[in-house]
Amino acid sequence: MSGRIALATGLFWGVLVGCGGGRSLPADGGGGQSGNALDQQLIADVDVLFVIKDSASQAEVQADLVANFPVFLDGLGANDNGLPNLHLGVITTSMGAGAFTASIRGCQYPDFGNLVHDVRAAIDPVCSTVRITGSEHYIVALANESQTNYSGNLSDVFGCIAQVGSSGCGFEQPFAAARAALGDPQMGLTPPAGNQGFLRDRALLAVLMFMDEDDCSVPSDSMLFDPSQNMLSDPLGPLASFRCTEFGITCDGLTANNGRIPRTAGGPYSNCHSNDALAQIDPLHALTPLQFFVDYFQRVKALPGHEVLAAFAAHPQPFSVAVDPVTQFPSLLHSCSSSNGPIGDPAVRIKQLIDSLGDRGFFTSVCQNSYHNSMAGLARLVGAPLRNCLQAVPADVANPGQPVPLPDGAVDPNRVSCTAADGAGAIAPCNLAGQPSGTCWALLSAPDCATGIRAAVCRNGFAAISSGQPCPPGPNPAPEGDRVVLHCATP
Repeated sequence: MSGRIALATGLFWGVLVGCGGGRSLPADGGGGQSGNALDQQLIADVDVLFVIKDSASQAEVQADLVANFPVFLDGLGANDNGLPNLHLGVITTSMGAGAFTASIRGCQYPDFGNLVHDVRAAIDPVCSTVRITGSEHYIVALANESQTNYSGNLSDVFGCIAQVGSSGCGFEQPFAAARAALGDPQMGLTPPAGNQGFLRDRALLAVLMFMDEDDCSVPSDSMLFDPSQNMLSDPLGPLASFRCTEFGITCDGLTANNGRIPRTAGGPYSNCHSNDALAQIDPLHALTPLQFFVDYFQRVKALPGHEVLAAFAAHPQPFSVAVDPVTQFPSLLHSCSSSNGPIGDPAVRIKQLIDSLGDRGFFTSVCQNSYHNSMAGLARLVGAPLRNCLQAVPADVANPGQPVPLPDGAVDPNRVSCTAADGAGAIAPCNLAGQPSGTCWALLSAPDCATGIRAAVCRNGFAAISSGQPCPPGPNPAPEGDRVVLHCATP
């Protein structure tokens, strides 16, 4: 007996809501499976939010990011129809200092999640001519860069806004900044006016953090950064980054002071993690519980699985505390360093959040001599849904009840019972011998897919499979909001 598999070209993780064989996906873009039928939502749009620390010691990180941004673009563009329809946004980690924002140097003018759309610190002369020219506060590159809202090329305009400088607040809040930028409708938080339109309902969302310290997100009325306390003997201790550590992290074996990290030299501590319990006891003097942000990033997209989190940060281990021999003030020891400048402190909360996303999370060291390889790996993760891996092998028409043999190049469309359609109507299968124009679909060999087969929707004809690029580039890439549904009989 045959079932039906419905594959929409885009994401490879789906929503389980039930379906009927041979039907189109519902208007909200959901998908599902019931029995032997499988629906998958697949889209051609990607929203990428770069969260970049803008306080001290970040210049080398920003420069390395900008230098290797083209590597990221190349990876995203290594798909059948080139670059996806992109929205690219940049925000800083400056969210102020709670109740004391107005009185702490560097924190008086926070960005509060507003997208950076002008040149701040870039010294490259090219930045005098390249800029976002549209009304949006983010970069728009649609239809494989044939529709844009900026002057100059994409890498240059990104580089000019991504170098956000180092004069921002020293209490970095990447998690809170990302939430402020994207909004949280379920809790009544709307994004800033300039951010409207950045987040698209059907797009894959990638939030990429570039940090050499851990997250220090707090409630807007937090009393943690009280500047009147600055002595080692004060309840909050010296006004420095260690407050974020002491009132936000705990480790195995720490039971005194509700598990807080001592202000004395010690370590390396083991199994360090966010001290969410402290926030239940004293929320005004603790970091926002990590679980709050884990839940947020799971719900930020209406369709589950449509988000990727990544971080360039320092590994959580070793986690040790040193004491200044003169002031006796405590500080974290760096957990990584590199020969060309970047150093980093243990990013316990950041790593914990990334891990909560499973295989949709990406963590790599901020302390690298070059981000080239890591940016390439990040592009593979973000771009993986665009590979369109089939989650089941279609049935073989020539051998009823059996899966079609894995292809050496491409599946003969006459060997499978498949149909495809988009919003404009039915799409014909590709002529595997090659066709000069038109939109068509094909099933191709894909050793990197679990089933060994992926779907390709070509917009500019089909090249002979031996060409190595079956979908020729051209003037008709996937339009914004595009959805294609492929229905195949399965064993």
